[in-house]
Amino acid sequence: MSDILNLVEISPQDPTVALHIDRYQFYDFEKAAYLKTVPNGKFDAYHVSHGIFCLLDQDGKSFDEVPKTGLFRASNESALLRIEAGMKCINIKLKISTLAHPDFRFPVTDQLLFPFSFPYTDEIKLVIDERWSRKQPEFEADWLDELFKEVLAPLPTDARVTKVLEEFTNLGHEDVSSISRSLHMTPKALYRFVKKHFSLSPKQLKDVVRFDQTTSYLKKNPSKSLVEALSFGYYDQSHFVKECRKITGLSPRELFSEMRFGTNDLVLKMQQK
Repeated sequence: MSDILNLVEISPQDPTVALHIDRYQFYDFEKAAYLKTVPNGKFDAYHVSHGIFCLLDQDGKSFDEVPKTGLFRASNESALLRIEAGMKCINIKLKISTLAHPDFRFPVTDQLLFPFSFPYTDEIKLVIDERWSRKQPEFEADWLDELFKEVLAPLPTDARVTKVLEEFTNLGHEDVSSISRSLHMTPKALYRFVKKHFSLSPKQLKDVVRFDQTTSYLKKNPSKSLVEALSFGYYDQSHFVKECRKITGLSPRELFSEMRFGTNDLVLKMQQK
């Protein structure tokens, strides 16, 4: 798909940065395209260096141009994007553990996307734009780690948020009830806590986190069959198929056939005429 998109993904090498950043993504669209996002339990903090992209509104009637810098919150909903030819963008996939950082105080909103400048300080924007202007950005993680290490430092953690997230990513938990027992919280207390911090119910959070873990593994290991999904806590193959349809609107076969880029969070819907 290099005729449509040049995509590079890099994982942070600095362990302190990796606490909060899952991966760096560079998008360089040579042609226009429509893309559907796949819910993944991450925050996507993006900065558009060149061009524009648009987001289908909640009514599904029109595509609205998005801010140059913004954030897609962690969600169990997909979004449809219209990308203009020539759009260049850096996207930072932030772990939901960033909620333990004091600079992450998101507004209470039902919007999937909202303007948000952190972690894109003016200094970082200038460095990113300057590297794009070279036509071939340097994709090593070192310079990115240095930039974001300064932005993220110090790296305080909210012990309770961190503990809750650890339990939701623990594949040993069969359901939300086992998570609440492990945290010594009542189901109602867990619901209030998760809803307040993540804008999702505990079940929605668990489903999205598990689905992201599964699709990431299967994307990196294409030779593995869907039976491998059972090791991520699904009861059987039909359970994974049902969850896939609920989260993405696609069957696993459709999802992975349309997931043509080297990442597990985007599917190509159609190429613009």
